[in-house]
Amino acid sequence: VQINPKKEVIILLRFILGRSGTGKTREMYRQIKEKIKNGCDRLIVLIPDQISLETEKEMLSLLGAPDKQKVNVFGFNKLCRFVYERTSNPPKAPVDNGTRAVLMSRTLDDLDGQLRLLNPRSNRSLTSLMLDTLLECKKNCVTSEQLREAANGAVDETLKKKLLDTADIFDVFSGRLSTSHVDPLDDIDRV
Repeated sequence: VQINPKKEVIILLRFILGRSGTGKTREMYRQIKEKIKNGCDRLIVLIPDQISLETEKEMLSLLGAPDKQKVNVFGFNKLCRFVYERTSNPPKAPVDNGTRAVLMSRTLDDLDGQLRLLNPRSNRSLTSLMLDTLLECKKNCVTSEQLREAANGAVDETLKKKLLDTADIFDVFSGRLSTSHVDPLDDIDRV
């Protein structure tokens, strides 16, 4: 993404593909240096979160402090914060693990007696189990709608009930969460 002096956004997306050791990173740095030299005053480099600090240091070394200010290096999480700030749509407070556990416990209390198979009263570890399941589903982009679709196709009645219960729990949990917090696991989807 390039933002010119008139504050117009020009989107220039370039993928540099190749095997390890073929010079992709070197080529990216060369192109960035060339764009800055040719007057570009704002670039965004999107990279995996785990190498953002390393890339920031390399940009500073390559460009020097004044020109480094023209390049924003973003991991996906930082990109989300950038978009929120630019759109004047800051997120609510991010949920932490303790709050997540309290919200899940309350969700299970709300659904007590309404679930088909899962029973929060007879299974004290259900809160932890559902939090782990929710995390895995979010990491793998599995939605409650997809759980319901899978349940509709399930032959085994027990599996069908578990999938439907899980989908209902996720929906109620998400509703509770959205009133006061945001889940950092949903940042990319919200952006």
